[in-house]
Amino acid sequence: MIGIDGAIIWANNAELKLLGYGERNEYVGKNASQFYADYNSYSNMFQKLNSGEGIHDYPIRLKCKNGTTKDVLIDSTVAWDDDGKFLYTRCFTRDMTATDKINELRIAEKAKCQTLKYKTNFLATVTHEIRTPLNGIIGMASLLLETAPFTPLQKEYVETIATTGDFLLTLVNDILDLSKVDSGKMVIESIPFNIVKVVEDVRKMSISGAEQKGLNLLSLVDNNLQSVENILTSNDFSESIYLGDPFRLKQILINYVNNAVKFTAHGTVSIGIDIKKSKFAEDIDEVTLTVEDTGIGVASTVDLFEPFSQADNTISRRYGGTGLGLSICRKLGRLMGGETGVRSTLGQVGIFTTSSVSPSISPTL
Repeated sequence: MIGIDGAIIWANNAELKLLGYGERNEYVGKNASQFYADYNSYSNMFQKLNSGEGIHDYPIRLKCKNGTTKDVLIDSTVAWDDDGKFLYTRCFTRDMTATDKINELRIAEKAKCQTLKYKTNFLATVTHEIRTPLNGIIGMASLLLETAPFTPLQKEYVETIATTGDFLLTLVNDILDLSKVDSGKMVIESIPFNIVKVVEDVRKMSISGAEQKGLNLLSLVDNNLQSVENILTSNDFSESIYLGDPFRLKQILINYVNNAVKFTAHGTVSIGIDIKKSKFAEDIDEVTLTVEDTGIGVASTVDLFEPFSQADNTISRRYGGTGLGLSICRKLGRLMGGETGVRSTLGQVGIFTTSSVSPSISPTL
């Protein structure tokens, strides 16, 4: 604060530190003009204040204790008494360098968001445009296989077209999902669903691929105490109805199961449900879904949920895949208020999990 005679009557610690003064008496009590590098700028500022005009982001150069100068921005107003007489000037000083850096960061962040928006819109448009002809290729290849006898080589060619089309369609769908999540356009539903039925539906959709490799595909509840199929047969759904998004849960589980089947040469793949009552609310349960396999395992799980990441560089060549699926699973899990994880050791069991806290509701609703 600067008094009527131009003397500094008070200064906070931030301003003292900004100009390099350790003792308050080195600054307070002195005439303010001696700390301004350009007297004309100082004079112009006070002329504006005396005319009743407020000052905002007024650029000026101050002298520091060590003889250097510092560019600052000043916000200032005048305090008047009841008779309209000048009392003192309040000045708020900010380091222009720091302010410029903040503005630069804000501009950079805005540009980054704009770039992400353009990228997301581009990916969404392109993937939509690609899906239509891809579906046509896959459909025509499927019809072609049914219409005429082929030589073994011709059949192999058509099957390769269909397989390649399916792979490309999966890739396009993954990119579209990833762009939706990143842009905040992925809609998560909150509808009543049966968690046990979700798991059994995933098992039924995946069992064909497992049987082709000679694998057992099981679905179990509460740490293998009872099978999902037995619960469905008994119609005991009393503690299995939740509010959430069953479609996205299935999407996560199907990705887990497909990976488990892909990387397991023999043995078992099991889908598990573990339900625990929350400690914080009676109508909230902690639900954990797991997919466990007896496959190749992984040496490190650090980057598995990152986009385009796989256990090692040979995975995509040996088994295929893009490395997008687990990244999408993590993003979907977090959108639903949960988390995803993995426990695995190279050459041993791999366990992928997704867990969330879900409201349980009466099956009569």
